[in-house]
Amino acid sequence: MSEPAASSMAMKRLLALLGSIAAYNDKGWQWSGHDAAHSEALRAGWSLEIRGLLDSIEADSLPAQLRQELLTRAPVQDDDGVYVEKLKRWIA
Repeated sequence: MSEPAASSMAMKRLLALLGSIAAYNDKGWQWSGHDAAHSEALRAGWSLEIRGLLDSIEADSLPAQLRQELLTRAPVQDDDGVYVEKLKRWIA
């Protein structure tokens, strides 16, 4: 797969992941019955997945500020879809 195609697929996966994270943080953790430790383990895994996806996305495909924000803990704690919307605005 070419680098631009891989970058595009990673961007789509990142968008889907951020949406899933926001849904989980909004109400999903309650519906799942997960305790705090399990939820934190999921968030740690999501942080790693976000980093891996960002490594696959060409550097100039995202503004540096957004890339830096995505590397913080904020996206895995987002329960409003803030990062989904930020990414959608950029790729639209």
